[in-house]
Amino acid sequence: GIEGIRGKVREHIRLANWIENEIIAGSRFELMAPVTMNLVCFRLRPKGINDINDLNLMNEALLSRLNACGKVYLTHTKLNGAYTLRMVIAQTYVQERHVFSAWELIRTMADELNL
Repeated sequence: GIEGIRGKVREHIRLANWIENEIIAGSRFELMAPVTMNLVCFRLRPKGINDINDLNLMNEALLSRLNACGKVYLTHTKLNGAYTLRMVIAQTYVQERHVFSAWELIRTMADELNL
């Protein structure tokens, strides 16, 4: 019923907040917009790389690799000209372990870009 739906939405929001905290605690990614409900907008931003074109190409490459692997599917947008990854945590049966694995995969694939 409605309580079950509310519980799932609360869990999705909690997991989005966990990703937000991981991004804030680290130094390689940055939030591109406030986390809204279950939507996290972020990008890879290695230290020392400030050129928007370089960052855009890097994030486009990361998204392409992530989606090609078949384990996650993220979308993108541009915010003030910045290529931004969009992670939506909303699948009915998503569990904490899925989000943890997705974040690990995102970090691993960023490593593989040699950044």
